Amino acid sequence: MTSRWVTLFHGTIPEVITLQASCEASGIPTYVPDMSLMEWDPTLRGGEIFALDLRVPFDRIEEARRLLPASMPARQGLEKLGSRVRWCIAFVVTAPIGIWLGVRYLWATRALREKPAEHGWTVASFWVCVMLVAILLLSGSPVLFAH
Repeated sequence: MTSRWVTLFHGTIPEVITLQASCEASGIPTYVPDMSLMEWDPTLRGGEIFALDLRVPFDRIEEARRLLPASMPARQGLEKLGSRVRWCIAFVVTAPIGIWLGVRYLWATRALREKPAEHGWTVASFWVCVMLVAILLLSGSPVLFAH
């Protein structure tokens, strides 16, 4: 048994469990940190409460990567980026960051036939961030123009 585990995939619980089953069926040992904690109370972990890491031994990572569906690694990063864009509408002060992340997200998803989960909400959140910044700039808000 190896002592060095590396993250193969970061995603939702059903995705991680499905990929874990594929790895185990192929003879690749897996480890999902915080799985027991997730069953008891996912909020104790903080951050992304509905996402998990799937880890495999370092010496089996290439073999395990071949089991990943072709769209999974690219979509995984886009879903995380989309989540960050959606969170940027929570506070007015983070709206400019939402625009910056939103442009990166829209550029990365422009050619995809199958869009990431929550794509519509991410695009809507991007435009809300644009509107918030525009309103602040046009109103001469003291938040932006404090001396």
